[in-house]
Amino acid sequence: NRMGTAPIMWFNHNGKIVVSLPGVPFEMKAAMEESVLPAIQKQFSLPYIYHKTVIVGGIPESRLAEMLTEWENHLPESVSLAYLPTPGVVRLRLSTTSSDEGSAVKTIDALLPELRSILGSAIISESAQSIEAALGEVLLGLNLTVAVAESCSGGTIASMITAIPGCSRYFKGGVVAYSNQAKADLLGVPAEIIADNGAVSEQVVTEMAKGALAKFGADVAISTSGIAGPDGGTDDKPVGTVWIAVANKRNGIARQFSFGTDRMKNIERTSRTAIAMLITAIKHNEI
Repeated sequence: NRMGTAPIMWFNHNGKIVVSLPGVPFEMKAAMEESVLPAIQKQFSLPYIYHKTVIVGGIPESRLAEMLTEWENHLPESVSLAYLPTPGVVRLRLSTTSSDEGSAVKTIDALLPELRSILGSAIISESAQSIEAALGEVLLGLNLTVAVAESCSGGTIASMITAIPGCSRYFKGGVVAYSNQAKADLLGVPAEIIADNGAVSEQVVTEMAKGALAKFGADVAISTSGIAGPDGGTDDKPVGTVWIAVANKRNGIARQFSFGTDRMKNIERTSRTAIAMLITAIKHNEI
């Protein structure tokens, strides 16, 4: 157990193996990946298990299931499909088993063209395991850099991006401009635009994105402003109202979203939706 002092015990009794593992999650996971599973694979002849993950953005799980009903009903018996939703995105995980890797990959790959034709631009990634990793792939592939200007998401987008190893190659930096004064002082949002439209508005998030581009010299930017809750809402802008903008130096897109009333879920939804929005905009040359 290289991660701690608790021992790992391996018992082989009547052809069956029992392994005693540390209870601390990070110790247990490291031991399983590095020691236990490789040892089990040496002792048993096991089928090859292959997983393919497709990240879909902008479609709720229930609607996605409706869209894929016919396609899912015609999947081979050897293939299973799991819906793994998180706020803002759904990961579709296709799994199959086979005697070898090649045939397993071939089975799954044969199903992807029809899936692509059904979902089209809603597919964000077919290789990354998270939305933030998918963003990194897109930015590195096009040699682009990104900056963020966050209000209601409170730095969560920057935290997600910087959790990916190697993000220093494309992440320039971020500003959490929560107050109106910070939006003006740090991002150059004109005070009159805030006064005329309110902080939660298309005009303000557009200016915030422009400010992030200028401040950090990035190629693209994300900005957010909203009412995370549980209070602060009005009749015109209830709790859960969020504006998100993505932009480059030539163009920008701003969209309004209506999330729920739970503060933490709203922050997570905003962050994941914003990253998905940037990926889609870049892929389709909208910015």
